[in-house]
Amino acid sequence: MDATPFHRGGTPDGEPVVLIHGFSGTWRNWVPVLPALEREFDVLAAGLAGDHGCPGLPGEAEVGVRADDDREAKRLRRQFGASYWIGQRSAGIRHLLARPRFRRFALRDVIAHGERVPPAEAMAMAEGQAGCEIFWDLFNAIEEAGPPVAFDGIDVPTLIVWGTADRILPLKTCADGYRRLLPHAEWRLLNGLGHIPMYDDPALVADVIAGHVRRVEAGAATPAAARPSA
Repeated sequence: MDATPFHRGGTPDGEPVVLIHGFSGTWRNWVPVLPALEREFDVLAAGLAGDHGCPGLPGEAEVGVRADDDREAKRLRRQFGASYWIGQRSAGIRHLLARPRFRRFALRDVIAHGERVPPAEAMAMAEGQAGCEIFWDLFNAIEEAGPPVAFDGIDVPTLIVWGTADRILPLKTCADGYRRLLPHAEWRLLNGLGHIPMYDDPALVADVIAGHVRRVEAGAATPAAARPSA
């Protein structure tokens, strides 16, 4: 797969849009929405230090993340651990990824409709997880850290987009915590979409991103810190 740490494309004079993938992903997670966004914006899909194809963490940096509780940490370890196992055996499952039913099964925790992921992109996802240098360091940090306390310093217009079929961060058990930590954020639920919704419905996800950027650019979106809580 293309292991470059980022992708840059689009309209040079357009509003800049930076896309950052989630843990153990790569910039290629954004491939489905790039054509639509690049018609209007100057797009950078960036990789993260320690992930596949990216530089390692700087010398003194440590991996740190917080889960809501021990049970949540163990659940995440099981789900991501299964994906990591698949990634480590990516060469042996290449022929299986050509089958839509297998892609739906293998990707079920992160994508509601894994059969919609092209085989080459499914392979890239598997290799990306296998090549994540900080994979187990992160899970050790999840289990050692306590619950999140605050997301301080966020004073820009914030939109949280959440797939109702997300199995990594289920809406029912995880949303209240994020609503509490970001009380002034706007919310948009994507019905039937998974944790990585870009493959489930690329047009909808691109439209949601573009709409938010346009409103911010036009001054129609109020900074998070200035909005009254509901």
